[in-house]
Amino acid sequence: SRLFMICDSVITLLISQPRSGTTTFCDKIAELPSHGCMYEAFNINNPLYLTEQELSRVKFDHYVRDTIAKTDWLRNKKYISFKMFQRDLLFFNEIMKHDIVDNLVYIKRDYKSVYESLRRALLTGDWATTPDRRERGVGIDRSNVISSDKIKTYDKFATETKNWWKHTRKIAQKKGLRYKDVLFTEVIDDKFDIQNIMEQW
Repeated sequence: SRLFMICDSVITLLISQPRSGTTTFCDKIAELPSHGCMYEAFNINNPLYLTEQELSRVKFDHYVRDTIAKTDWLRNKKYISFKMFQRDLLFFNEIMKHDIVDNLVYIKRDYKSVYESLRRALLTGDWATTPDRRERGVGIDRSNVISSDKIKTYDKFATETKNWWKHTRKIAQKKGLRYKDVLFTEVIDDKFDIQNIMEQW
């Protein structure tokens, strides 16, 4: 019965890159009572994370639905969503082999701003997305910083991002999935209607 329940939920992928406003977007989703947002569900230590070896051994569509169904705070949620970044390409491709997802929302920010924010976070270990989170120490990890010579160039980052958008959009179109674009400037606007974005297709 739980599997049947989750099959009836509307599942939306939030396609983006880090430092593009996705945490703020998810925070706003989380305020809606009929929604359950799993944020970075495929990141290590998060609900849907699998190693490549584990991924090769599971029935992926059953695994995703069963995991969500067993997650208490997602029960009875009509809408479920989670982020997918370029680093989740393996999982994205696997998801698209199955009939798991209904919609995609692309959360976009100009490349230069994303790159500069990402570079700053990698150099300092400060991944906090809001002043409140920074004050509470959420997203701060000074032990895991990267030297500037190990950070990819802007041109490489921009090319990879363009390819990420192109790849995901092409597959979504091929599968006949619904999708829409949302800009960073819209996400941070106090008048942003998150419910309309997530429910009106």
